[in-house]
Amino acid sequence: MATPIPQGLTDAQAAAVTTAHATAWYGLHDLARIKAGDKVLIHSGTGGVGQAAIAIARAAGAEIYATAGSPKRRQLLSDMGIDHVYDSRSIDFAEQIRRDTDGYGVDIVLNSLTGAAQRAGLELLSWGGRFVEIGKRDIYGDTKMGLFPFRRNLSFYGVDLGMMSLTHPQYIRELLSTVYRLTADGTLPMPESTHYPLADAATAIRVMGAADHTGKLILDIPRAGSSSVVLPPQQVPVFRGDGSYIITGGLGGLGSSWPRRWPPPAPGESYSAPGPLPAKRPWRQSNSSARSDPMSWWSAPISPRPAPRSGWWPMPRPPDSRCAVCSTRLPWSRTPH
Repeated sequence: MATPIPQGLTDAQAAAVTTAHATAWYGLHDLARIKAGDKVLIHSGTGGVGQAAIAIARAAGAEIYATAGSPKRRQLLSDMGIDHVYDSRSIDFAEQIRRDTDGYGVDIVLNSLTGAAQRAGLELLSWGGRFVEIGKRDIYGDTKMGLFPFRRNLSFYGVDLGMMSLTHPQYIRELLSTVYRLTADGTLPMPESTHYPLADAATAIRVMGAADHTGKLILDIPRAGSSSVVLPPQQVPVFRGDGSYIITGGLGGLGSSWPRRWPPPAPGESYSAPGPLPAKRPWRQSNSSARSDPMSWWSAPISPRPAPRSGWWPMPRPPDSRCAVCSTRLPWSRTPH
């Protein structure tokens, strides 16, 4: 599916606009029918969708209530001129909004929170309220939701533009054309974005995984020359130079074959295996002697139940290393324990 980019938008700007603006516009404009005077609760207001939703709500003349997950992000929302800012990591936002609205609540919730926070947002809706769900966890987890709040003539909308692109591609094409046009003519602002060169994609992914960014992360593709980004699978190192590796079930048949096949650890790296049982000591000695590098062994029962702190086992590993667990056991639900 292709959509023309209007004049006034660069390729990078169009990439930043695509999902965030389209999701916010579809949810607030097409589904919730936002209008002047509506009280709108926007969760995760500093994210890409949240920033677009704030712009759409302002353009419509709505009153904005927004949440964010850290003091820094909440301060950012306040600096944007939003008077009603709350903590998205506590369901206290619901009671605080009731207090700030003299018990009215809100007309629209643009939701990305899960569990109890999702239910708190639903119960916060006033008569005829519209709940727009853009999260996926509760939907794909088939989370149960009580129907009692719907006695107030509420509407619940689930938004999944990825699915719509498969079932209604023409609608998505028109939706993208709309948000591109509104952004190009200044009706909607460009989302805040951070740019990375394509060769630095790994850094961008780490930043995204840490959820410590605002707005969108953009990878800039060079117009000329070449850039090495993705290594062929056979060239990707399996082991980290600063890692430690635990083999559970490492004294069994499958587990015992792994250390023989693994390459020697790099400087600062170590392998460890829980055990050995007394009957396995000869195997341990023969297997360890087959390797030129040291391998750590210690006795430790493997159980799905958390061990008391006094029962934790010392494991020699570099102080700043990360640990990977390589399991040769069946899932706990299929093993006697």
